[in-house]
Amino acid sequence: MWYPYILSGFPAYLSQTFFFSPAILLTFRIFNAITGYHVFIMVHMFFTVLGTYWFARLLRLSKSAALFTALTYTFCQWVINFSPIISFSSVYPALPFLCVCAYKIAMGRYRYVVGVSGAVAYIWLTSYTELALYAMIISGVCCTFFSFTRADIPLQTRLRPIILFMLGGVLGTALAAFWIA
Repeated sequence: MWYPYILSGFPAYLSQTFFFSPAILLTFRIFNAITGYHVFIMVHMFFTVLGTYWFARLLRLSKSAALFTALTYTFCQWVINFSPIISFSSVYPALPFLCVCAYKIAMGRYRYVVGVSGAVAYIWLTSYTELALYAMIISGVCCTFFSFTRADIPLQTRLRPIILFMLGGVLGTALAAFWIA
């Protein structure tokens, strides 16, 4: 609950989105403050491992390489250092999921636009504004990369996945706007 690495300390439960997020409200309705805080972070770490593993497997890495990638991302210094701040730990599972959606949309599975909308709305509701923008930029670059490296589709139609991905981001922002406003 207290993050000691910002100035002389920072109350993590008083962060920008802590009291306003529906996920946090639900977690703290089920658990008490300390248990809910730890459960929230551990669930996000678990989904970070799963999302990164899924993304690595989509990139055709072997199972052991994908597991190594997932564990490396989940337990890197950046993730571990900032995971006590709930607004940071909420982005960690959403980022690989957004990259999975970007890959799937670039491969022609346009129903993953719904996943982009949900992930973007979740990031807006549980994270800082800068982190939400960074996550959307990173995953948008992934979508652009995956779209333009496909040789099996004509050049004129390679913008369609990028436009659909951006549409998913706009829809997710609109979904979150009802809660934030």
